[in-house]
Amino acid sequence: MDMERAAQTIQLLEASLREQGIQTAFDESIPDRPGLRTLLPIQEGKPVRMELHYVPCGELFDVLQLYTVIAGDLNEQALRELDLAAHTWNFSVFLGSLAIRRDLRQFYHRYCLVLSRHLSAGECAVMSESVLVSILKYIAPLQEDILALAGGVMTFEQLQEKQGQP
Repeated sequence: MDMERAAQTIQLLEASLREQGIQTAFDESIPDRPGLRTLLPIQEGKPVRMELHYVPCGELFDVLQLYTVIAGDLNEQALRELDLAAHTWNFSVFLGSLAIRRDLRQFYHRYCLVLSRHLSAGECAVMSESVLVSILKYIAPLQEDILALAGGVMTFEQLQEKQGQP
């Protein structure tokens, strides 16, 4: 297990995000899995929280898990509506998936990026940031609908009718 590459990847990614003015904090809550927490701006005043953890996996590859909380503190109705939405929206997700986490009352996106052991820490950090940006571009157009469902403004059925979908 190459903990040095794991730590360097997280440090390089954190430095790049911080240089862009993004709030970051190292996360050492999981032993042997260097991590990073960040608030990422998608829309003005509506950032999402992303947690990244580097998971050493063996000789051929490692994994960087990206876990993005899009809405939290959800009531039962919001959990139901967002669960329906996730089942539909996941057909068009090209990286990872959307889901609810009942125990934490959250709606989230999760993706695990496979990092070949042949890549340097710098290459892993660049690849990780590229994937992070791709995920944010996917979440951004859904964020208003997610927040509307989370806030009880409408049901998923009403949202589909509004968008002209069956």
